[in-house]
Amino acid sequence: MHIDNSARALNERMDKSDGRVFEVEIESGVTKKKIEQQERDRHTHQDSVTYRQSQSLRNNLIFGKHRGGTKQKTGQNRGDNPQIHV
Repeated sequence: MHIDNSARALNERMDKSDGRVFEVEIESGVTKKKIEQQERDRHTHQDSVTYRQSQSLRNNLIFGKHRGGTKQKTGQNRGDNPQIHV
C-alpha cells in the first residue's frame, strides 16, 4: 500500500512538472517570436532613419545652394567644424 501511494504521489508530481515544462516551452516560443518581430521592426526603423538622413543631407545640399547657405569661410570645410554630425 505504502509503495503504491508513494508511486502515485510521484506520478502526480511528475505530471505537474511535465505540464509546467510544456507551459514554459510554449511561453519561450511566444517570447522568441516576439523578439524576432522586434528585431525586424528595429531593422525597418533603422533603414527608415538612414534613408531620411540621406534625404535630409541631399536636400540640404540641393536647396542650401539656392539660399546661399553653402558659402563657407576660407579654410573651413566639413572636417574643420566639429559640430557637424553625420
